Parts: sequence; structure tokens; C-alpha cells
Amino acid sequence: MMLTVLLRSREFNSMIFLIFLVTYEIFILIKSIVVFLKYCKDSDIYIYDQSLKNSPVIYVVICFHKEYSIFLDTIKYFNKFISDNIKVSIICGSQKDYNFAQKNMKEYNSQISVILDTSHESTKTTKLNYFLDSIGESSGSYLAVYDFDSRPHHKTFNWVLNVLNNSKKKHQVFQQIPLSIYPVNNNIFVKNYFIQHLRRNLAIEGRNILFKEGNVRYLSGSGMIIETDLLKKIGGFPKFSDDIELGIRMINLGIRETIIPFYTINNMVPNIKKLKEQLYRIFFGYFSNIRLLFSVKFPNIVYLMLDLFRDLFVILFATLGIVWSIISNNYLWLIIYLAVMIFVNSLYYILSRKIHRISTHNVFSIKQFVKIFLENILLILFYYSIRSICLIQVLVNRGNIENLFKQSSGEEKE
Repeated sequence: MMLTVLLRSREFNSMIFLIFLVTYEIFILIKSIVVFLKYCKDSDIYIYDQSLKNSPVIYVVICFHKEYSIFLDTIKYFNKFISDNIKVSIICGSQKDYNFAQKNMKEYNSQISVILDTSHESTKTTKLNYFLDSIGESSGSYLAVYDFDSRPHHKTFNWVLNVLNNSKKKHQVFQQIPLSIYPVNNNIFVKNYFIQHLRRNLAIEGRNILFKEGNVRYLSGSGMIIETDLLKKIGGFPKFSDDIELGIRMINLGIRETIIPFYTINNMVPNIKKLKEQLYRIFFGYFSNIRLLFSVKFPNIVYLMLDLFRDLFVILFATLGIVWSIISNNYLWLIIYLAVMIFVNSLYYILSRKIHRISTHNVFSIKQFVKIFLENILLILFYYSIRSICLIQVLVNRGNIENLFKQSSGEEKE
């Protein structure tokens, strides 16, 4: 009885939690729209700027692992960037992948080089370190890392070279924000995760596009362009986490990153299993070296912790707000909260369709829009839940975290 009275009191009124969440989501949506409008300004034509010939060399490395179905599309896309300053290479982790790449490269007559990682345990990070070693003495050059399904914006390299050519400041780290495209998979959970991931791309990571430079918080594995001298100074790429842990190392060195104001397009994870593997990789990057993580100075440690535990806080607030609304019979704000979340998610869905030109300006019929609303009613907390579960699992298994990571990602050797 006392608990019920307490829950119904003003101090624990569900309105507080739900108003906070509604305000937060609207704020996030507004930031997303601003970044989206900035993204829409650019055309699709790539022209190499001849005035940049004397700029530093950028080695673009693309890790290849069984992406046979998109091989030629990737080659055609990256082939257009090759110039005096842009060298593109594909690195393979198995003999089968290497033979496939060599054969298709000859047929397409591409200038992209193909390299075989001969290390015993071929993962993304061993591939990157192998490539870093293979280029030898290359002082003043930069290494650009992309996944095989990545499609960096056509202005990316011209923009980076122009900055390096004309800026009086020293730029050692560039970061391009990855933007996931709408999944082909019809799995309702993957679709919902995609919507929330797009929300993160635009509003949380994409906020950096509004600013040109800032302290490194963490790096994204696809779209980072780093000075090779700096990479060699810090010992190359970490053993498993190629982005998060690398970013934390750079935070401790006081390195600042320059944000590339254009996205790189990536495919969304195809299923729940791959989604969990992706999340394990992210959280592994945070907790693979606890001492390193907590050596980060204020205020960067605050930003890292907020980013890491944001999902736990949101799901906690949402759960408390919903439970207390039901207990106190305060259904009005519960309905408002769910309606806002459904509406926000639906708008993100529309943004994604618009970005990738999958449909015309009349994006949805009424039937499609109602379907999205119904799907989001069922899955409103799914995104937060699965991230939180993976985070907790990594924390619980921290003592055996390396085995957990290996089990989730596996080895790439044939």
C-alpha cells in the first residue's frame, strides 16, 4: 500500500520520465533533420581536383572477406578515386578470397592492388596491420580504412587532400561518419534496429558533422583516415578492436580529429546474429583494456561513459515511466510517449528511404505508414534492449572477454 502511494506521489510521477524522454527524442530528431538536410545538398559527380597533386598520399585499404556478390560493384566504385594521391588496395585473409579477387581484377582491368594477409590468424585488425607493414617507409602519408560494402561520399578524398594542402594546422586523424542503408532483409527486428541505428548515425554521431574539429572520443571502423606515422607510433591497430580502443589510445595522446562533413554509406547487418557480433566488437573495444579506459582525462571520460551507458539509462527511464503510468492509471502520458516514439521512428524510416532514393517523393502509402506504426508499437524498446543485453554480457564475462569475442566473430582463415 505504501509503495503504491509512493509511486503515485509527485516525486515519482511517470510524467517526469515520459516528458524527459519525449523532449529528448524530439531534440534528437531535430538534430537528425539538420544533418540530413546538410547531407542532401551534395551532387553525385566525382571529379579529381588536379590542383591537389602535391598533397600527401592516401592509402585506401578495403578488407575483403567472402563478399563475392558485391565484389564488382565495390571495385567499380573505388576505382574512380585512383589518382596520383589516392592508392587503393584490397587485402584478403584467405587464399580463396585472394584468387577470386585477382581473377576478377584482371577481367575488369582495374588498377586496384590485391594483397594476401599471410598471418596465421586473419582478422580485420591483422589485415590492417599487415598492410601498414607492407607500405614500409611512407612518412607523411595517410591510411584510409573502409569495409567492403562502404561507399564513401564522392567529395571525401578531394576534401581531405584540400585540408592537408591548405591548412596551417597539423591534421593527423580524419573521421567520416558511416551511415547504414535500409536493410534488404525483411526481418522485423533487423528493420527496427536499423531505424534506431540511423537515428544514432544522424543525431548522435552525425552531430559532429556540424563541427569541423574536436577531441577524439572514439573512431568508427569504416571511414577513419589516419596518419601512418601516428599509427606506427602507437603500435598499429589493437588486436581485435580496430576502432574503439584505437580511439581511446589517441584520446590519451591528446590527438584531435577532423570530421569529414560527408557520410560513407554502409550496408546494415543482415540478421540478429551479425548484430550481436557487431555489438560485442563495440563493447570489447571499450573494455579490452580497463586501465586504458579509465586513464582518459576529464571531460572526455564523461563523454565516453555517457555514450557507453546511454542505452541503459534510456531503457531504464522508459521502463520506469511505463510501469509507473500503469500503476498510477496515468495513461495519457503513456499514450503520448508511445505516439511520439512511433512517429519519430517512422520519420527516420522515411529519411532513410529519401537518402537512398529507393522510392519517389511520395514515399509511403497510408497502408505502409500504418504498418510501420504497428511494427514500432511492438518493438519500441528492442534496440535499447539488445544493446543493453550485449553490454551486460560483455561486463559479466570481462575476465574471459577475448574468448567471448572470438566465439562471436570467429576466424577468417579457410
